[in-house]
Amino acid sequence: NFPLDLAAVEVTSTNG
Repeated sequence: NFPLDLAAVEVTSTNG
């Protein structure tokens, strides 16, 4: 996951 997705990975994983 990208750095900008790290915070959102808990809520919603865009890249997995």
